Amino acid sequence: MGSTQDVLQKLESVLSNINAPILDILQPGIDRNLIDNLISELDLSFKMEVYELYAWRNGTMDTKRKIIGAMTLFTNGIFYSLEQSIDVYKYNALENAHWNRNYFPLFSSGGGDYLLMDLGKGKFEGAIFLYSPALLYSSTPLTIYDSLEMLLLSVLECYQQKAYDFIDGILETDIDMEFSICKKNNPHSKYWEDS
Repeated sequence: MGSTQDVLQKLESVLSNINAPILDILQPGIDRNLIDNLISELDLSFKMEVYELYAWRNGTMDTKRKIIGAMTLFTNGIFYSLEQSIDVYKYNALENAHWNRNYFPLFSSGGGDYLLMDLGKGKFEGAIFLYSPALLYSSTPLTIYDSLEMLLLSVLECYQQKAYDFIDGILETDIDMEFSICKKNNPHSKYWEDS
């Protein structure tokens, strides 16, 4: 298994090869000093893979006029800029306690669901959780990816196996194939057991 940076480079190559329109709205990456400056007031420590994610791309541009499917990199995968994620974190973890302070939002469904990375030092350190207020388990988010690297490897494989493709600028998903790939790559995540 390579580094998160290697997986991101492969993902960029696959997206480029299929002329994925999402590439047109992904912003350039930002450096570690800027990332540290932006999170300095939050009392959080990012793992190296999060730095690598934001060094690759700093989420999507302001996309208020785009439909959700045109902004989605993968299922529940609208990639917010670090600045947007910080605003979401402050509102949900600090101001309203919708989720644990160790959970940082990396991706969103665009409809209120978030993929949260556990930045704590406990049992689920580095795991990705699905927070979905519309679902019964919303008070206890479920692990959906074993780590950010496994999330990205799953997304890469979904593109390589054609479980994800853009049709008329909108992400289309082969749900059965996505499930199979994600379950295989994330054996410790409860979401794929229960779905």
